[in-house]
Amino acid sequence: MNADRPLVIGIAGPSCSGKSGLARELCRLLANREPEILPLDAYYRDLSHLPPAEADRRNFDHPEALEWPLIEAHFEALRRGEPVAHPIYNFARHVREKERVRMGPAGLLLVEGLFALLRESLRSRYDLSVYIDVGETVSFTRRLERDERERGIGSEYVENQWRETVLPMAVEHVVPTRVHADLVLDGGQSLERSASAVLHALGL
Repeated sequence: MNADRPLVIGIAGPSCSGKSGLARELCRLLANREPEILPLDAYYRDLSHLPPAEADRRNFDHPEALEWPLIEAHFEALRRGEPVAHPIYNFARHVREKERVRMGPAGLLLVEGLFALLRESLRSRYDLSVYIDVGETVSFTRRLERDERERGIGSEYVENQWRETVLPMAVEHVVPTRVHADLVLDGGQSLERSASAVLHALGL
């Protein structure tokens, strides 16, 4: 680990496996390291140019739904110790808000999202790669609750999306990235236990 750049952890796994929760818990435990979370969910492509019905039909669970050049540019800037301003994505309307979230410089950078271990351009620069495993039933139940509560998305849309894209895309693009993980965690266990495992893997 180079003291001149942030400690970088990548956290991947299926939908609602606990990626964001683990990232927040690590931020809490390692607050003295000036942690920042780079959420890949913020980088979905803006679909404001499409009619709402057409935008609703887009596959948001394919890797190309994300704007990778911007992700990689922000990631490299943060690794160099520079601040960035990442987008805010409105999942109900499939558009980016005008506001941005300023972050950095960081002493600890947590990259979290479905595809955090997909691209070699990111994962080759992690100090630790983490994959969170979770069963399909748990994943779906958590997603249904989250999307209704936090994103204002109706249950029928959530169920259709799960069946048509979320599950098949996870099998095709997310689950295979497990092989790149230095540490595989059980998404059903407590955040405290998962965070402890990460700290142990880092020697902290």
